[in-house]
Amino acid sequence: MTIPRRNKGKKGARTAVSGVSKGKFVAEQSAQLERDAKGATLWHGFVDGINERKRIEVKLREEEDQFRAIFEIASIGMAQADPQTGQFLRVNQKMCTITGYSADELLKVRVSEVTHPDDRQRDWGEFQRVVSGMVPHYHIEKRYIRKDRSLVWVNVNMTVIRNSLGQPVRTIATVEDITERKRLEQEVLEISGQELTRIGQELHDNICQQLVGTSMFAEALARDLAKESSANALRALEIVAYTRHALASLRAMAHGLTPLVVESEGLTGALSKLAENIQEMFFIRCHCEFAGLVDIRDESAALHLYRIAQEAISNAVRHGGAHEVCIRLQAQEDRVSMVIRDNGSGIPQPLPQTPGMGLRSMRYRAGLIGATLEFRPGPNGGNEVICTFPKEL
Repeated sequence: MTIPRRNKGKKGARTAVSGVSKGKFVAEQSAQLERDAKGATLWHGFVDGINERKRIEVKLREEEDQFRAIFEIASIGMAQADPQTGQFLRVNQKMCTITGYSADELLKVRVSEVTHPDDRQRDWGEFQRVVSGMVPHYHIEKRYIRKDRSLVWVNVNMTVIRNSLGQPVRTIATVEDITERKRLEQEVLEISGQELTRIGQELHDNICQQLVGTSMFAEALARDLAKESSANALRALEIVAYTRHALASLRAMAHGLTPLVVESEGLTGALSKLAENIQEMFFIRCHCEFAGLVDIRDESAALHLYRIAQEAISNAVRHGGAHEVCIRLQAQEDRVSMVIRDNGSGIPQPLPQTPGMGLRSMRYRAGLIGATLEFRPGPNGGNEVICTFPKEL
């Protein structure tokens, strides 16, 4: 608006007044001195209402206070980090309890510095995927190294806070201590492994021996019937053939349930034996390819990898209808990739949100040894299961 009034100030004077009136109107005003054609003085005044801006500022302060309160009293760890460097920017007390560090100590380090070395590459890769916008958030289970050098398993969910231009300004994550759950899961795996071994030994030592006896008895019967020129001699020979086939399948199954070859011949020997057993059990082509030297000294890690391959092949044959499977170990600079490729129908993509026990078991075993697990369509159809793990296991 323009307010004409006589000049009572200096030429060109400019004033700015802001404040809150006794009512509800909040304004900023400014004025500029000018002269008209007759030399009279005019004041140009401008009044801008800022009620809305003030209201937004108050609301933002209230939301920040609420967030700060929730952040501090949360029963799970919470942390903010720099999206470019991974430097901790803010942590709550629960995060300090989980890691064993004080808040001041955590604010001087990056997330990778408290993450277990075997989990860093996988964690940083997922971190960058979220920051770049490839995925909206990430969920990962990994290990932290506490201040006292002990390990703690954590379940981390993270998302990125962006400005109005879509640029990442910080990340915010929730961190849950799942060490006890991991311990219980490990016990379940060990118990199930022991039970599989027991079943395998029972099949080999009891059922297989009974089938050997049955086969020998049927063979003797076939000879006696042949001497009598009985037409039933051929039927007795068929019984021998069926029994021997069942015996071969049970032996292969027993060896799969009790993979003692992992201890005696290592991972490559165990996978070669697994391929032989798969061919005997399912009448498909299954072979191994080894590129580079792969020496897994940790027997427990080798057994986990064996079980992952075993489950992947079982899924390919039973659910994908595959009739050819290739197990390939590829050694790289500091990592090894185990690829199980088949020519079946493959696993539905995207993977179901509630996968079956087999897929969950594979992922859990991979996590125990710091490996990543990927499911994707094969280049020529079928499916690929890629398990990448540290070379120094």
